Amino acid sequence: MTESAGRSNASNPAAETSVSGLSDEFCEAVRAYAKSRNETMRVIYDEAIVAMEERVSGGETIVFPAVAIGRPYKARHIRMSKTAKSALDGMGKHLNIHRSVIFHKAVRDYLESNGVDTPP
Repeated sequence: MTESAGRSNASNPAAETSVSGLSDEFCEAVRAYAKSRNETMRVIYDEAIVAMEERVSGGETIVFPAVAIGRPYKARHIRMSKTAKSALDGMGKHLNIHRSVIFHKAVRDYLESNGVDTPP
């Protein structure tokens, strides 16, 4: 993702969506990484979703793990750009996978590619 795509909040207004399967520890890892870059969590989410969309559209085979039932996760409202939300929804329809699973995998892979260990 280009730097301007992640930071162009004025030209790319926020959208909200609900995702499940994110632990408090996972969200804290995202928050800490965003803070270390002096960015908002929205920028991190946007970059992660666009990176996943590029991988999917490039034909990469990606294994999306199932969400474990019975884990102490709750639904969360996530803010991202309308562009990233559209990409997330489009991948869900194309892959026939729930957006929560795609979101979790995208953010996890993105953080790990940047050297951040992510809890479940």
